Amino acid sequence: MGCSQRIFLLEGNPFSSSYILQRSALVNFSTRHKSIMILSKVIHTPKLFEIWSKINGFEVAGFVIPFFILLRYRRTDWDEYKLSNYRWWLRRIKWYDETINHEQIHHYDMYRLFIIGFYVQYIGEYLYYRLICKMSHYDAYMSISFERRA
Repeated sequence: MGCSQRIFLLEGNPFSSSYILQRSALVNFSTRHKSIMILSKVIHTPKLFEIWSKINGFEVAGFVIPFFILLRYRRTDWDEYKLSNYRWWLRRIKWYDETINHEQIHHYDMYRLFIIGFYVQYIGEYLYYRLICKMSHYDAYMSISFERRA
């Protein structure tokens, strides 16, 4: 599949049957791998993410290494806003839950490809989009099949 086809799949048409099938598969996929979370430890490292976001060029909320999920925030970080700005607090909690789910999907992929395969494919796809397709860092990152799937 060429570079232009990947961009089209990334944007997608939300009313097409393939997009609906892909979204429903993601729902089933996210409920199937909940047991993997038991094997992983969630670690909150805000300082690491401040440094990583400066290097990366955009804010990163979390990433996965074998047996660990590293997150920038805790779910309780926004509790002080619960009474004063409830709707904002609810959006942040929903965003946090989506981030955990996103990282759990990466965790599942990592175990499915025996860890090394995950990193080889992830880095290989990034380099393909960055060097061959001449995409920006952010576009190359968002075109990686694992990121589109999660």
